[in-house]
Amino acid sequence: MTLASLPAEPPTQLKGVCGVITTPDGHVVAHHADFNNFAPGGMKLLNCQKSRVRERLALIFVKRHLNDRLTVKLDENFVMEFWSNAESNGYRMTLIPIGWPDAEVGP
Repeated sequence: MTLASLPAEPPTQLKGVCGVITTPDGHVVAHHADFNNFAPGGMKLLNCQKSRVRERLALIFVKRHLNDRLTVKLDENFVMEFWSNAESNGYRMTLIPIGWPDAEVGP
């Protein structure tokens, strides 16, 4: 490959969101990333990616803390309430936007 055959424009940068859940003492207990480019009409892609990562992280967290038989049928309300309880006890969810220049790291 010669220099002349390289593309003039850099490749499109990936955009996504990575997330982690940490224990009160800082150990990572769950992680997930979303680089899916799908956003329903009217919603911003970054907000959709953050929402999907939050929901998936909460589900992963619940499944790691409950017996497999208890996780067969989970609804979103139970998962979010379980996560809310963990959060009030010092667990933390951090979302890290990747490729989004103006986005901030946060919950």
